[in-house]
Amino acid sequence: MMIISIGNGGASRMRLTHDKIKNWGTVEWIKPLINIMMSGVNQTVHYQLKQIYQAVGKVEQYIRIEPDLNNAKSDMDDASPKNLKALKEAGIKASENEDIAEKLERIVQMLLDNH
Repeated sequence: MMIISIGNGGASRMRLTHDKIKNWGTVEWIKPLINIMMSGVNQTVHYQLKQIYQAVGKVEQYIRIEPDLNNAKSDMDDASPKNLKALKEAGIKASENEDIAEKLERIVQMLLDNH
């Protein structure tokens, strides 16, 4: 069994500085808090899957891809033309990233080998 985990790039974008958040109230913390909790869940599941696949000697069959979205927003409800264009550009740029390109090649090869 092969698992391909594709992130939405949201975790890598969250940058909170003291100056930015020092006067935040409850309302301002809602979205960042959800992102922090989801990031923790993602990292935990990623770690656990790596450990499981390593334990059964199939490390190559679990692949995690976490693209950098650059200027695109990862918000699921932002389907504006501007954001869709930015997401497309981020996807193209991610596919040109050496690490991601290697993972995509591994996925294709495993699929071809096991058709």
